[in-house]
Amino acid sequence: MRRFFLLWALAACARSEAAPPATHVLMINGGGSPDENFASHGEHLRQMALLVVDGAIPRERITILSSDGADPTPDLAVRASDPDGVWLLTGTEEGERLRPPLTLENSTVPGFTLQPATRASLERWFASARTRLRPGDTLLLYVTDHGTAGRDPLDNRITLWGKKESISVRQLRTLIDRLDRKVRVVTVMSQCFSGGFARLYQAHNTCGFFSSTADRPAYGCYPETAGRDRIGHSFEFMQALSRSGRLADAHVEVLSSDDTPDTPLRTSDVFLSDLLARAARSAGQDESAFIDALLHEAWKDRASWESEIRLLDRIAQAFGLASPRLLLELDRQGKVLPGLLRQLQTHREDWEQALAFAAQGNLRRFLAAEPDWTAKVGTPAVAADVLKALSAFARTDAIRWKRLETFQERTDSADAATYRMEVRLAALLRLRTVLTTIAGRVFVTSRATPADRAAYEALVRCEDMTLPLPRATESPAPPERFPTLQQDLNIVQAVIPGWMGISFGALSPKRREQMKLGEGAAIVQGVLPDSPAHEAGFHPGDVVLGPPERLFSEQSEIKGWTMTLAIKKPQPVAVLRAGKPLVLTLVPRERPVELPRLAGPPAVSSNAPPVIGNPYRGKPADLVSANGPFVLFFWGTWCGPCKEALPELMAFARARNLPIVAVTDEGRTDLDTFFARWKTPFPDNVLSDEDRLTFLGYGVSGTPTFVMVDATRKVRAYAVGYNRTRGLSADFAGVGWRWVGR
Repeated sequence: MRRFFLLWALAACARSEAAPPATHVLMINGGGSPDENFASHGEHLRQMALLVVDGAIPRERITILSSDGADPTPDLAVRASDPDGVWLLTGTEEGERLRPPLTLENSTVPGFTLQPATRASLERWFASARTRLRPGDTLLLYVTDHGTAGRDPLDNRITLWGKKESISVRQLRTLIDRLDRKVRVVTVMSQCFSGGFARLYQAHNTCGFFSSTADRPAYGCYPETAGRDRIGHSFEFMQALSRSGRLADAHVEVLSSDDTPDTPLRTSDVFLSDLLARAARSAGQDESAFIDALLHEAWKDRASWESEIRLLDRIAQAFGLASPRLLLELDRQGKVLPGLLRQLQTHREDWEQALAFAAQGNLRRFLAAEPDWTAKVGTPAVAADVLKALSAFARTDAIRWKRLETFQERTDSADAATYRMEVRLAALLRLRTVLTTIAGRVFVTSRATPADRAAYEALVRCEDMTLPLPRATESPAPPERFPTLQQDLNIVQAVIPGWMGISFGALSPKRREQMKLGEGAAIVQGVLPDSPAHEAGFHPGDVVLGPPERLFSEQSEIKGWTMTLAIKKPQPVAVLRAGKPLVLTLVPRERPVELPRLAGPPAVSSNAPPVIGNPYRGKPADLVSANGPFVLFFWGTWCGPCKEALPELMAFARARNLPIVAVTDEGRTDLDTFFARWKTPFPDNVLSDEDRLTFLGYGVSGTPTFVMVDATRKVRAYAVGYNRTRGLSADFAGVGWRWVGR
């Protein structure tokens, strides 16, 4: 009997060893928390589950770790599309309320019982897999999730379920190392910063395909993708995989078909990039020049690299770029695109802000004319009716409607071109990876050590994984071609807004009433040097009324009006200066991408800015209109340190024979209340700067602020703050000042 059992055990062992290699699948979607666990993640899990089941992998070999697992509590964020016409409420609280609310659903994958995506679940799975996965087996590890970047790529993390639950590259490598060294591990990862996990190649027999480099987010992690399931690397990769079943082929196809800012790469790409970086450092050469020298070698026999050249061409053609053969050529394009992207981002923000101002004004007029709608605006249940009525109202004023349409069209145009520019920058990185890999293969063939050559060949074998699909799906549709770069440059030119070069603010209702002005009047708070406004003669304190033929009627209308002006075409502008009307001629220019900055605190020895405001008491205007000298004391009735500074400040002014002008941004009512209670000495001259023109002109960042202006109207001293113990600073009062009252 004992002999029988021994023979049976040996036969069973032989049968086990003779069993064909098996593929096991572990899929992970941590999600983090319900409101961040996007619906696209769930859709990716379902698609991948269908794909691997079609690939003849038994369900018992497929494990899915997703958010809270089988817990029926809703854990997946779903958002419907915005209602048509909601752009008419851009920038308004009502528009935000009309957006469909985020709803939560329970994660499900038909045919599977989900397990929680936690560290504990991962530990249990790998502990079990250690005995279940045999030499020669393959583990396909799929991740669709959020991810974070660390200080170095090995610290990059996959977000799991729950607060602060995650797993790093190092920690995952430790789990993989528990498996038999002859188990192949192939990863497909689409989380942000997933390229850090390409460094898993330092573990045994591990390789993979990734949506992004170690330092870049993946498009699927962006909030605007919540509820959308057919975008980005994961979707494109699975679609390509369904056609051939071969992961390496799917990766190559995705390089030209994925029209998002993802930057797909393989472990072997990262290995070769690391290898070339070390070799360039060892040779004391610039890495790009080192790679280009290897590419020159490759192109001596272009026929041997035909498939790689065609891949470069496909990527470049798909995104409207020139196909490169060297990193030097690529860098020339790379120097242009970031500047264009910044320019488009700036213009998009400008047009969106102009649209928001116009939409807010249109909504105010609509509710004033149709008060019955007040209770309905912002109610999702009647969103369609509200937007229809709002649109009909806006169309009653053809000029206003045209302005709204223009702002919306240019916002959309700039937004689309901005996105395409981001994708082009990603395409440049894809092209750089392809070129670097070609150079790396030349290096491996001609210069690498036997160990490095063997390591690279092992990675290529690892990546050569095929799912045994029962049928081929349709051929891929040719990717929709981007406009050429020149066509997008034309869009850049078309959306450049006109520019005036001022900072402005709205007049308070009280000031408008006093001056009998509409709400569209804007006060100039600052004029940029060498700007169109400066050349036209605008001054801080001017009140801009608008073009003489149609004065502004909405708050902040000046911004949108200026943006739509024809560049370099003179435009008359009605202005009030010190209550007197005048017309200035503005010649708008293109808005600079990076605006000059308005002056901060004036430098010592620079010209003193103008002092603007309404005299509350004394004759401050007489003092500051002369050359000087005088002291400006920026203060507030509420400011404790300002009051503490008064005795010493007034003693200092008497000792130096300097008149003081106390400047506050409070109005007459507040000042009347304050001085009715204030019984101790205070400077005779008080200026009310309600529009904060002097505060802005002198770059006041805190009260009290002290500025001394000399007889030549130069700033002699500037200081912020007061401490009773230390007194006036030496920067302001000079060395040697002592106050006996302290």
